[in-house]
Amino acid sequence: AIVGQGNVAIDCARILGKRIEDIKSTDIAEHAVDILSKSAVENVYVIGRRGHVQAAFTMKEMRELTQLAGCDLIIDEADLENGRTDASKEEIKQFRAKKRMDALLQKHVESPKGPGGEAERSISLRFFRSPTAMLPREGNLKHVGALQLEKTKLEGPAGSQRAVVTDKDDLEIIPCDMVITGVGYQSTAMEGLPFDHDSCVVPNARGRVHEGSAKGPLAGVYCSGWVKRGPSGIIGTNIMDARETVRAIVQDISDGLFSELKLGASHPGMDAVLTTHNVVDWDGYSRIDQLEMDLGEKSGKDRVKLVDVETMLEVSKVA
Repeated sequence: AIVGQGNVAIDCARILGKRIEDIKSTDIAEHAVDILSKSAVENVYVIGRRGHVQAAFTMKEMRELTQLAGCDLIIDEADLENGRTDASKEEIKQFRAKKRMDALLQKHVESPKGPGGEAERSISLRFFRSPTAMLPREGNLKHVGALQLEKTKLEGPAGSQRAVVTDKDDLEIIPCDMVITGVGYQSTAMEGLPFDHDSCVVPNARGRVHEGSAKGPLAGVYCSGWVKRGPSGIIGTNIMDARETVRAIVQDISDGLFSELKLGASHPGMDAVLTTHNVVDWDGYSRIDQLEMDLGEKSGKDRVKLVDVETMLEVSKVA
C-alpha cells in the first residue's frame, strides 16, 4: 500500500509493478536490482484522500503506469465519476493538464488492456480513501498486515476542495505486507532563521530570506526548494526555483553586498564550507558523469550509477 497522490507514489508503484527484466536494462542501482529480483509483490494499492482531478501526479508518469508490461492498472470508474464534482469540472476547464489527465484515466477505464501477456501483478489507484490505522499481521504484532481506510468526498469551491470523511463507521480494510508513504514532508524551523509555522516555509522574496516587509531581507541568507515554497512541484519546478535563487545571489554579489558583510575572523569562509560538505565543482561532476556512462556502455545500459560517496569524491578529483 502506497499512501500519496504525487509522482513519488506513482514512481514507487511503477518500480514495484515492473518486470525485473525491464528493470535490469535501466540505470537503477545494482543493489536495488538485487532486492527487486527477489520481490514477491503481486498487488499494489496507491491511496489518496482526494480525487483524480486534485492528484499531483503528472501525465508522463501516469502514462507509463498504463503501459507496464505484465501489470494491470485498475481504476474504479465510480471513483472518477465521484471526482467530477461541479468544482472539479471547473478545475478541468481551467487547467489543460487536469483535462488531459481526466481523459487519460477515463480512456484507460474504457479500454484497460495494456501490453500483451498475462498480468503477473496489478496496481490499483484508490481515490477518496484516507488511512486511519495500520493493522498488525495475524500472529505477528510487529509486522503490518493491513491498512484501515475511511471513505471521503470532496467539499469546497474550485481550487480549494478538501476531502471530508463520509461516514466514520464505513471502513475499508486492505491487506498488505508493506506500507510506503509518499506524501512529501513539512520543513522545520532552523535556529537563527525566521520561519512561517503556518505554511512551514522560510519567509523569502525570490529566495532572499527576510524577517518581514518592515525589516527587509537578511543580508547573505538565501533559500531554495520546499523550504522556500512548500512541498510541491517536480524536478523542473525545482530547477527553475533554484535558478531564481541563484540569480538573486549573483545580483547581490554584483551590487557589492557580500563585500559589505562583516563576517568576523572566526567565520570559516565559503571554501571551508564547501570542503566540509563534500561539494565538487563542475569538472568533478563531469568526471563522475563520464565514468558512469563508460561503465554503462560496458554493461549495455545508459549508465551504471556510483552510489558510494567516497568513490564519487575520489573520481571527481582524478584529472
